[in-house]
Amino acid sequence: MNDLTCERLRELLHYDPKTGKWTWLKRARTSHAVIGAEAGHVDKRGYRRICVDGTLYKAHRFAILYVTGHWPINQVDHKNRLPGADKMENLRPATPSQNCQNRKSANKHGYKGVICRKNGKRWQATMGPQGRIYLGTFLTAEDAARAYDAKAIELYGEFAHLNFPQETTNV
Repeated sequence: MNDLTCERLRELLHYDPKTGKWTWLKRARTSHAVIGAEAGHVDKRGYRRICVDGTLYKAHRFAILYVTGHWPINQVDHKNRLPGADKMENLRPATPSQNCQNRKSANKHGYKGVICRKNGKRWQATMGPQGRIYLGTFLTAEDAARAYDAKAIELYGEFAHLNFPQETTNV
């Protein structure tokens, strides 16, 4: 999968790190690309994919290769959690664990790591796989969410997906 070199990539495509846009400079061997046109397509999950020499690649991985000269070792995280936002300032190398921390919450109460206990009178904060890290119970969902945020910052630093990203959490 990573047989493509930085030199070959730069021969075929131009990447603008400020906009995240890819344009064709030259046609690849098996490509129907139009020189000067935007490269690739957006898949059903919102990621841009570009086919080069018969292999389909994710554009955000290409961005790291194009700018650094090396393929990313693990994964590439979109800081703003938008899969098509491929500006270089929005991309960072990440381990699978770090990348998972920056996912949106699917919680019906709207707070990551918070569940309702005792008919809505107490709120429990947990984190980790299957909630293995117990953070306590709280009178409000907001207090439980702040406890989650504090632990997330402690454990995951800049990769933590916070419930209250604008606040400094002191719990």
